[in-house]
Amino acid sequence: MQVNAGQVLWRPNDVSDSFYIVINGRLRAIKESEREGVRIVGEYGQGDTVGELDVITSCSRSTTVHAIRDTELIRMPQTLFNAISARYFLQSYNYISVIYSRSFRAGTLKRQLSWGISCSSD
Repeated sequence: MQVNAGQVLWRPNDVSDSFYIVINGRLRAIKESEREGVRIVGEYGQGDTVGELDVITSCSRSTTVHAIRDTELIRMPQTLFNAISARYFLQSYNYISVIYSRSFRAGTLKRQLSWGISCSSD
């Protein structure tokens, strides 16, 4: 799918029904708060995935993501990801482990995964 520069992909509280793989171009994730104003929380370029943790945890979006350049993406719907995960469990488990580790190291993991899933707006 094609996203033009300036176009918003999602906003806070949107349903997380897909994640995306950047083929070319650039996306930026921002978070807005009264206390801190607008802050950039991530940028994504060629080969990066964006939104996967929200899809895996079924949490609503917590950031605004928009294209800062014309961008070409592959959209991975949650239903397709779930079907692939069911068929290729071990590979999916490894992929999810990488996502969790990357998010934890970056300090962006705001979900607590234990017996259940708790979505946080922080």
